[in-house]
Amino acid sequence: MMSGPLLLLSLLLNLNAQSEAFDPAFILANLEQQGEQIQFTETRISGLLSEPLIVRGSLRRSDNGDLIRETTSPSQETQTLGSNFVELRRSSGYRRRFSLDRAPELAALRTILLALLDGQMHTLSDDFSISGVGSSVDWQISLAPRRDLIAERLDKIVLLGQTTRLNALVLRFEDGSEVKTQFDTGLETDTEFNPGIDAGIDAESDAEISTESPPSSTP
Repeated sequence: MMSGPLLLLSLLLNLNAQSEAFDPAFILANLEQQGEQIQFTETRISGLLSEPLIVRGSLRRSDNGDLIRETTSPSQETQTLGSNFVELRRSSGYRRRFSLDRAPELAALRTILLALLDGQMHTLSDDFSISGVGSSVDWQISLAPRRDLIAERLDKIVLLGQTTRLNALVLRFEDGSEVKTQFDTGLETDTEFNPGIDAGIDAESDAEISTESPPSSTP
């Protein structure tokens, strides 16, 4: 039987090995590339809604490098995130465009999702401070925006995954609201998520887009 000091030493060595095994930068650098198109399910909760709003759709990169977000439920619409603009088109013919500077959280989301589609998640350290908890098998990685304009609206983005697979992404805003995007990996996952009390980015975007004459100053 192992003596007290030896047992303690063994436990400390095991804890140290587990700590060294989880490296957020290593995880990001070795994530599986999701392919040219990603299916997703987005969950939003708001005090204005009687029940959670579930949005389903897909993400892809266009030939010219824009991020295309197409939803199929509960309504059909296409959101295009360019390098400096956001454009929303709906099946009814509705179409509006505004500057990406008006929605800095969308700029952050665009950076992360394009990196995911391109298999370049390790480049995120240029725009975010990276930290994480968990193990190399089951992990959560937090991305805190470095740019003040984004940090004023967005507290952090949390990536949830297992081994080399990203399962979900959670936007956590400074006002306490959260929006979760669950990616369809074709595998069963056990990702815990506790959404906030308010809805997220599309409600904000719609408010901007529906303004025929934009304000003279940027919020």
